[in-house]
Amino acid sequence: MKISPTRLLEALGVMAVVVSLLFVGMQLILDRRLAVAGQYSDRSESRMANVRTWLESDAYISRESGLWNSGQRPIWWNEKFEEELNQSDLTGADIAVEMLIAELDLLSIDNLYFQYEQGLLTEEFWLNLRDTYKDRLRNPRVRAIYANTSTLLPVQKLLEEMVIEIENE
Repeated sequence: MKISPTRLLEALGVMAVVVSLLFVGMQLILDRRLAVAGQYSDRSESRMANVRTWLESDAYISRESGLWNSGQRPIWWNEKFEEELNQSDLTGADIAVEMLIAELDLLSIDNLYFQYEQGLLTEEFWLNLRDTYKDRLRNPRVRAIYANTSTLLPVQKLLEEMVIEIENE
């Protein structure tokens, strides 16, 4: 069976159109991922800017320190933390700052985890970040802050997995 040159050119043209449409479709998917990741990052950065403002605000830290000194503690605070606090030089302001820094870290890892899930970070880069945050979870207060702050964040399941890994080491 012989195919005429015209038919061959038409078939090649159709295949070229199909391939170009596939390419455009793949590009649209990537562009959408980038746009969603950008929006997620913008929301995270907005929240982080609020937390940084509190961190830099003497009035906020003074208020938190006053609440602390009046005996108010976060829900996750336990006797072990209280005993450790009594044996240290930490003040209510120190704890407030620690909590804000932990929240900044948490927002950062949540944003990076979202980008990783979208395929926008390399596996090697992500695994190095994951190890860094896993090391931070070794501090019981930071772990408690993460566990009680991240319940609405996509990264919650990952944090729970890292805590289990730490406990099994």
